[in-house]
This record gives sequence, C-alpha cells and structure tokens, in this order.
Amino acid sequence: MIFALQEAGVSHEWSSGVIVGTLTAGIALLLLFGLYEAWVTYKTTKEPIFPMHFLRNPSMALTLLSMFLMGMPFYVVFVQLPQRFQVVNFTSAERAGILLLPATLVTPVGAMVAGLGAKKIPVELILIASAAVVCVGVGLLSSLPTNSALWPGTHGYEVIAGLGLGLASPPYYMLIATSIEENHLSVGTGALNMVRTLGGCVAIAICSAIHREFLNQRLPEILSQVQIAAVQKSSSYIAQLPKETRYRVGRVFGQSYNRQFQIMLAFAGLNIIVAIILAIVRKKKGLYGATAQRKEANEFMRATEPEAEAREKEEATTTVSAPEYCLAPGQVPKDVSASNTQNADSEKKS
Repeated sequence: MIFALQEAGVSHEWSSGVIVGTLTAGIALLLLFGLYEAWVTYKTTKEPIFPMHFLRNPSMALTLLSMFLMGMPFYVVFVQLPQRFQVVNFTSAERAGILLLPATLVTPVGAMVAGLGAKKIPVELILIASAAVVCVGVGLLSSLPTNSALWPGTHGYEVIAGLGLGLASPPYYMLIATSIEENHLSVGTGALNMVRTLGGCVAIAICSAIHREFLNQRLPEILSQVQIAAVQKSSSYIAQLPKETRYRVGRVFGQSYNRQFQIMLAFAGLNIIVAIILAIVRKKKGLYGATAQRKEANEFMRATEPEAEAREKEEATTTVSAPEYCLAPGQVPKDVSASNTQNADSEKKS
C-alpha cells in the first residue's frame, strides 16, 4: 500500500495495473490483518502484534491519529523542499541537500528541548505548542516566492518548521507510556512509527496528485504535449529549455509547491485540534501531566515501583540476629536443654 501511495502519479499512472493491484491488495491485507489481530486479542491467549484495544483506548487512539497527521508535513518538508530547490531555483541535487540543512539540523535540537521541557511542563502542552509551530512553519513555506532567485528568508522558514517537527517527536512516545500497559510499550512504539510513515506516504500521494493536475492545467500555455510529458517524467529536462521558457516553467512549479504546502497546512491545523482534544480526554481520565513509571523489571532495567523500593530499603536496613542454630561447640540450644530437664524430672517421678 505504501508503494502504491508513493509511486502513484510519479512513476505510474493511478489507473495503471501496478498501482491498482498493489493498492487493492494492500487495503485488503490491511483489513485482513485487522480482523486477525482482533481475533488474537479477544479470542486467544496469544500476544497480538497490534492489540486492537489500542483503538478503543481514547488516549492511545488520539495519539496515533495525531502522529498520523504529524507525519504528513514531516515527509512533505523533507521530500518536496529539495525538489523545489532543484526545479524552481535550478540548484543541483547536492546543493538542494545543503539548502535543507537548516531544517534537518534544528530538528534534533527541538527534540532535545522537548525532552528537557517535559520535566517541568505537561507533555500535552508541549505537543499542542509543537503542532502550532509546525502549522506556522508549513504556512510560511506555502508562501515562498516563485521566482528563480532563492529568497534568504527560506532558511528561516525551514528553521521554524524543523523546530516544530523536532519538538513534536518526544511527546508522542511519552504519551503512550501513560496510555497503555507497560508490556505493550514496544508494540505501541512500533504502531507510532507505522502511522507516521503511513501519514507521510498519504501526504506524498496527495501532493503528487495535486502537482500533476496543476501542471496539466498550466503547462499547456508554455510547452507542447511532448515537452510536458518529458518534464513530468524527469525534472532535469527543464534545464534543456530556453532561458525564458525555463523561468516560466519554474514559476509554475513554484505555484504548485505552494499549493501543496497549503494543503498540508490544513492537515497541520487539524492536528492542533486533535492535540487539544487529546489533552482534554487525558485530563478527564486523570492522565494529564502524568509521567511514566516503570513497574515491571527486565534484564536491562529494574522496577521503580514505590513498594518495591520500600521493600528493598527495609531489607537493607534490618539487622538480622544470629539464629539459635549457630552455636558454639558444646553449647546446647535453650529449648533443647529445657526439654531434656523436663524429661529427667518425669523419669524420676515415675
């Protein structure tokens, strides 16, 4: 299914047998997987790969939905921007990668800031703030100039979008730690990664469809049908066009990329609403601002349950006296000597 969403409208037509076959098979297998996991979850004692009660848990379900929506601008920023630099600003592939560094370098910084801030600020507020920053960054990227000259403010817009995407990464993993059982954390983490990738692929498919439709509407005014087919097949063909034609084609591409980011802006705004609803739901369930506490020990980490800690302290501070069976040579236990005396008296009486 991911292959179909990534390649549809790019290397294959939506109506081609390759896309229809893989997309149909992917959806069918996904439904079959869901039915099988529901049977494993509720009808057997086996451990499911994806526990279906995740979807019945409002906190976990909203977290997955928010991650799906966050994955859409995440992929579009890091996939579409380099293409824009090459087609609109006529840079090389290497130069396009360098121009993306403002977003890629600040993303881990944002993740570190979010991790440190979670010690003092409720993680729900961090998620809402990060979603808002992403929305601002995507909105700014949707308003970039469409001329061939690279506007310096583009780097600032990248920093804002990358910072928001970085801030949004840790909160999701912190939220699932208090939303599901500890023994399901590994499965929950895998589910988060899956929905982020799926959301990104859906976003790329949407952008590809918008891009192809936009080009089919605007390029006939500039190029012939043969040239349009060549441009859609490979953007490197644009470099072979005359200078004035190349600039006009670049402006059309720039308008198309702006429209794609405007569509992603709508999904980024929807994610803010989902994050707010998630915070309200967690507050009603008494999970707002909760931090994860390990209750189950494994071979790598010990449990941090308060009762276990108290028990360990009590065992460490309690002084154990020497048992009575630890006697010096020739010494007789008190209870044994007392019983022997009683037996001797009874023998004398008899």
